[in-house]
Amino acid sequence: MKLKVIITLILLLVISVTATFALTTTSREKKNFMLDKGATLTVISNEGFIEVNEWNRNEAEVTIVKKVRARSNREARELFDNIQIDIEHSKDRLYIRHFSDSQTNSISLLKLLDPDNWSFSNRVISVSFSLKVPREVDLRLESDEGDVKVHGTEGDIEINVDEGDVEVESIEYRNMIVKIDEGDFRGRDIQGEAGRMKIYSDEGEVNIVDGKHEFLDIKCDEGDIYLKKIEVTELSIYTDEGDIDVDLPDERVKNNYYNLETDEGDVRIYAPAEIAMKYKLITEDGRIRSKFDIDIREYDDGARAIGEIGKRGIELTIYTDEGTISIYDK
Repeated sequence: MKLKVIITLILLLVISVTATFALTTTSREKKNFMLDKGATLTVISNEGFIEVNEWNRNEAEVTIVKKVRARSNREARELFDNIQIDIEHSKDRLYIRHFSDSQTNSISLLKLLDPDNWSFSNRVISVSFSLKVPREVDLRLESDEGDVKVHGTEGDIEINVDEGDVEVESIEYRNMIVKIDEGDFRGRDIQGEAGRMKIYSDEGEVNIVDGKHEFLDIKCDEGDIYLKKIEVTELSIYTDEGDIDVDLPDERVKNNYYNLETDEGDVRIYAPAEIAMKYKLITEDGRIRSKFDIDIREYDDGARAIGEIGKRGIELTIYTDEGTISIYDK
């Protein structure tokens, strides 16, 4: 036990000392590539953010921001030399990938205890990409450790993030898939009236405001889900340990299907006063509360409500194992 404490203190001391003498160096490089409308853009980042904005030109402007931290300018230059970025380009395709030297971020106890290598743990590399692209472009973006932002594009979108947030705003899509391991998703003004959008998040919140969708599928393991001002023909939501908040559209709609499910969370629905819906609400270990006149039947620890308000409205199915279902008049 004492040995572990001593080793831990040594590591903290080494990290503190090396951080004190570390220098941060940043370089920026800008490149331009001609791109036709409807081209495919792929960006794969190891550590660093990816940001994509549309502009009114038939070319892509790529700004590469490289940042290293080391004890001397010489070590910083060595780190810059080890950064590998692969770029492949044609008028209908732009492929960018960052390869990092596997040793730059590896830390071992022996290296930390060797004075000649004390600066090694401070050699942190990040490579970020900021792009301006034609509005009509298909995107494939991957980040291991960093945020991804997309604004103003039109086309298919595929985003994969291991540790980082995803932010999407003012876009039009046909098909969109977002996968996040540890991070939040924030979307605003997302238009896919005839599109299919899927969001999968392991540990993070999903928050979407304003948009139209043909099919919207959201799955979270440990996160809450918030939808506001959303029009969708078919909505499917599942979260294991999170709450669900859905703001139903103000306009009367029909033949729309909403299926919401959570294992350990609450479900809150905000409905207009003139709502028309066919509902099936079930909670195994909770209660149902409603500002509307619906048929609620309580049993044991749970409750259920099955019925219809008005005619030819949405079909709403809600299930929670251990939560409360609430329907509010907004």
